[in-house]
Amino acid sequence: MNSKLAGAVSLCRKAGRLAAGGDAVQDAIRSGKADLVLLAKDLSERSARKFQKICGEKGIPWLKLALTMADLAFYTGREYGIFAVCDPGFAKMIGDAAAAAASLNIE
Repeated sequence: MNSKLAGAVSLCRKAGRLAAGGDAVQDAIRSGKADLVLLAKDLSERSARKFQKICGEKGIPWLKLALTMADLAFYTGREYGIFAVCDPGFAKMIGDAAAAAASLNIE
Protein backbone atom coordinates (compact mmCIF):
# COMPACT_ATOMS: atom_id res chain seq x y z
CA MET A 1 0.00 0.00 0.00
CA ASN A 2 1.24 3.50 -0.82
CA SER A 3 1.83 5.34 2.44
CA LYS A 4 1.98 8.76 0.72
CA LEU A 5 -1.46 8.23 -0.79
CA ALA A 6 -2.94 6.91 2.44
CA GLY A 7 -1.33 9.73 4.41
CA ALA A 8 -2.68 12.37 2.01
CA VAL A 9 -6.22 10.97 2.27
CA SER A 10 -5.92 10.85 6.06
CA LEU A 11 -4.65 14.42 6.23
CA CYS A 12 -7.50 15.61 4.01
CA ARG A 13 -10.02 14.00 6.35
CA LYS A 14 -8.40 15.53 9.43
CA ALA A 15 -8.60 18.94 7.76
CA GLY A 16 -12.34 18.44 7.22
CA ARG A 17 -12.05 18.56 3.43
CA LEU A 18 -13.24 15.02 2.65
CA ALA A 19 -16.90 14.18 1.98
CA ALA A 20 -17.65 10.49 2.61
CA GLY A 21 -20.44 8.30 1.22
CA GLY A 22 -22.69 8.51 -1.81
CA ASP A 23 -25.09 11.20 -0.60
CA ALA A 24 -22.37 13.48 0.77
CA VAL A 25 -20.33 13.10 -2.41
CA GLN A 26 -23.34 13.88 -4.60
CA ASP A 27 -24.02 16.99 -2.51
CA ALA A 28 -20.37 18.08 -2.85
CA ILE A 29 -20.50 17.57 -6.62
CA ARG A 30 -23.82 19.43 -7.02
CA SER A 31 -22.67 22.35 -4.88
CA GLY A 32 -19.41 22.67 -6.80
CA LYS A 33 -17.26 21.87 -3.77
CA ALA A 34 -15.78 18.60 -5.08
CA ASP A 35 -12.36 18.92 -6.70
CA LEU A 36 -11.66 15.18 -6.99
CA VAL A 37 -13.71 12.02 -6.43
CA LEU A 38 -12.05 8.89 -5.05
CA LEU A 39 -13.42 5.40 -5.68
CA ALA A 40 -12.33 2.39 -3.64
CA LYS A 41 -10.93 -0.60 -5.50
CA ASP A 42 -13.80 -2.79 -4.29
CA LEU A 43 -16.64 -0.33 -4.90
CA SER A 44 -19.42 -2.02 -6.89
CA GLU A 45 -19.22 -1.56 -10.65
CA ARG A 46 -22.71 -0.06 -10.68
CA SER A 47 -21.79 2.60 -8.13
CA ALA A 48 -18.47 3.29 -9.85
CA ARG A 49 -20.19 3.80 -13.23
CA LYS A 50 -22.81 6.07 -11.64
CA PHE A 51 -20.22 8.39 -10.11
CA GLN A 52 -17.93 8.28 -13.13
CA LYS A 53 -20.88 9.49 -15.22
CA ILE A 54 -21.76 12.27 -12.77
CA CYS A 55 -18.13 13.38 -12.61
CA GLY A 56 -17.87 13.37 -16.40
CA GLU A 57 -20.98 15.52 -16.73
CA LYS A 58 -19.65 18.04 -14.19
CA GLY A 59 -16.03 17.95 -15.36
CA ILE A 60 -14.71 16.64 -12.04
CA PRO A 61 -11.74 14.27 -12.14
CA TRP A 62 -12.07 10.90 -10.43
CA LEU A 63 -9.62 8.20 -9.41
CA LYS A 64 -10.16 4.50 -8.84
CA LEU A 65 -7.68 3.82 -6.06
CA ALA A 66 -5.70 0.67 -5.32
CA LEU A 67 -7.16 0.92 -1.79
CA THR A 68 -10.14 -1.11 -0.59
CA MET A 69 -13.00 0.23 1.51
CA ALA A 70 -11.36 -1.36 4.55
CA ASP A 71 -8.06 0.40 3.75
CA LEU A 72 -9.83 3.72 3.36
CA ALA A 73 -11.80 3.14 6.58
CA PHE A 74 -8.53 2.66 8.44
CA TYR A 75 -7.20 6.01 7.21
CA THR A 76 -10.44 8.01 7.27
CA GLY A 77 -12.43 6.47 10.10
CA ARG A 78 -15.34 6.03 7.69
CA GLU A 79 -16.15 2.82 5.86
CA TYR A 80 -17.33 4.06 2.49
CA GLY A 81 -16.27 3.30 -1.04
CA ILE A 82 -16.56 6.83 -2.38
CA PHE A 83 -15.11 10.12 -1.21
CA ALA A 84 -14.95 13.67 -2.54
CA VAL A 85 -11.91 15.84 -1.92
CA CYS A 86 -13.20 19.37 -1.39
CA ASP A 87 -9.96 21.33 -1.63
CA PRO A 88 -7.82 21.91 -4.74
CA GLY A 89 -4.55 21.58 -2.83
CA PHE A 90 -5.50 18.23 -1.32
CA ALA A 91 -6.89 17.10 -4.70
CA LYS A 92 -3.51 17.77 -6.30
CA MET A 93 -1.61 16.10 -3.45
CA ILE A 94 -3.78 12.97 -3.61
CA GLY A 95 -3.72 12.88 -7.41
CA ASP A 96 0.08 13.16 -7.46
CA ALA A 97 0.45 10.43 -4.81
CA ALA A 98 -1.92 8.13 -6.74
CA ALA A 99 -0.04 8.75 -10.00
CA ALA A 100 3.30 8.02 -8.33
CA ALA A 101 1.91 4.81 -6.84
CA ALA A 102 0.53 3.72 -10.22
CA SER A 103 3.83 4.40 -11.99
CA LEU A 104 5.64 2.31 -9.39
CA ASN A 105 2.94 -0.40 -9.31
CA ILE A 106 2.46 0.11 -5.57
CA GLU A 107 -0.72 -1.17 -3.97
